[in-house]
Amino acid sequence: MRKNSSKFPNKPQQQKTSTERVPKEWRPVIGTHAIKEALNIHSRNGKSLWLRKGWESSQELREIQDLAEKRRVKVEVQAESVIDRFGPSHQGAVFF
Repeated sequence: MRKNSSKFPNKPQQQKTSTERVPKEWRPVIGTHAIKEALNIHSRNGKSLWLRKGWESSQELREIQDLAEKRRVKVEVQAESVIDRFGPSHQGAVFF
């Protein structure tokens, strides 16, 4: 087994396909403050958290990733162009 020597040992793996369709019943939450609030209040209803490529360079996105991991929410890395579909103010993350 290969040891993960990354600076971020719990780093989510990038998905192979970024064209994954989002079910219509999933309601996107965008913006870092709104996502933190949703994770704190509605984490049981949350399906997935998408972070933009390069999320590790953002302290806020690292905090959101840690919170999602604690709440056992699936975390995926997507191209920023995929996350852009949900609005221009996403700040690098979208929570469903």
